Order: sequence, then structure tokens, then C-alpha cells
Amino acid sequence: MRTRHTKETVLNLEQQKKQARELLRAIRSGNGEAVARLRRHHARWATAQDSEVGIQVSLHDAQFALAREQGFASWPKLKAHAEPASRAGHTRLFEPDMT
Repeated sequence: MRTRHTKETVLNLEQQKKQARELLRAIRSGNGEAVARLRRHHARWATAQDSEVGIQVSLHDAQFALAREQGFASWPKLKAHAEPASRAGHTRLFEPDMT
């Protein structure tokens, strides 16, 4: 079970993308745990037949479920939280004295 992230937590967006792709592959292969995760976090798939889920599910569905597992309302919210952290290493080391 994943925990809810706070602003102090650093998310690696590339790792999150990789996890979403892995979840999608597991859902498409019929993995019961992966399908249950999708159903638990995505109302669209809550009552769909297993065969329908495996055929019609897409990456954005897996991303949405992953974001919800981590306490975000949507994938774009997770992404917005993760992106500033990826740019945090870019700081200005030198500022000229203009006086």
C-alpha cells in the first residue's frame, strides 16, 4: 500500500511513469491484483468485466490509478508535484554585484 505524499517528499517523475507502464502491462495481462488496484481507484472500471478491462484500459487509466494511490487527485497533480523537484537542482551559483 502506498502512502500519501507531502510537499516534503520528492517524487521522481520518470520512476512514476515507469510504474504506470508496469501497472498497465499487469492489467492487460490479467493480473488480478493489478486489476483490483485499477478498480479501487478508478470508478470507470469498478464494474467493468475483466475481459473489457484488459482490452480497453489505457496508460492514462493506469496513471490515474497510480496517482490516486499516492494521494493525488489526478496524474497531472502528481506530475506538477514531481516536476519542481526535478528542477530543484538548478540554482544560480553566482550573481554579479551591480553596485
